[in-house]
Amino acid sequence: MPDPRLKTYGPVASRHLGLAGAVLAARQPTAGANRGNVPPWPRAEDAENYYVMGMDEDLNLALKNAVLEAVDFFKRRGLGETEAYSLASIGVHFAVAEAVDQNLVIYGMIPKALFKTNPAYWRQ
Repeated sequence: MPDPRLKTYGPVASRHLGLAGAVLAARQPTAGANRGNVPPWPRAEDAENYYVMGMDEDLNLALKNAVLEAVDFFKRRGLGETEAYSLASIGVHFAVAEAVDQNLVIYGMIPKALFKTNPAYWRQ
């Protein structure tokens, strides 16, 4: 069941990121409130991959944010911090999603094949 604190954006965000059929979970405005377990950036998945992203006006910081999101993703799946960083460095493909205005976006593609088990894909 989806987290009630998250909104999902299907077709619009999917076309924007080129992720056919992906679901993005984005945080709702919190006005400084404790977000609890809500990831700070949108996340997505398709049948083959999970996606994390980072955004900033500086491309280097956008990449740093995306790496931190990948590490957080792995830590939420039970890895320690060292293992999460190691896996993020060798198992995640990072690419530029948008670099045409001041909002620069990097996404990381995490293959589902890295995991022994995965929750059912939402479209199945």
